[in-house]
Amino acid sequence: DGAQYADAMQYSLQLFDAAVNDRMVHQRTVLLFLNKSDLFETVLHNHPLSQYFDDYEQEDTFEESLDFIKSKFLSLNQEHRYRPIYTHVMRAIDTTNIQKVFWDVKNLLIMKNLKGGGLV
Repeated sequence: DGAQYADAMQYSLQLFDAAVNDRMVHQRTVLLFLNKSDLFETVLHNHPLSQYFDDYEQEDTFEESLDFIKSKFLSLNQEHRYRPIYTHVMRAIDTTNIQKVFWDVKNLLIMKNLKGGGLV
């Protein structure tokens, strides 16, 4: 049933909002993992976002739907001018994507340490 997916998405947005705007993570790097994009794509065939989000005005394609969901999450970042959110769309079976994510995280940590040490 598509309503359960919409409810789960709304719940995920609420959790993300609470987590990303918590004062304990103020000015911290945030990584957003949109996992199981292959499942999301499959679900969209029978349950397009336009049926569940009144503000969805794009075409019901995977790319447009994914951009919409990303924008929903990113719009919750109250510190968007000071703190970017690094978004990774992942398929459960794509090991190369997981390698890219680990590479990005490693580079983020290295840059943070270099900046903290005054080297950059």
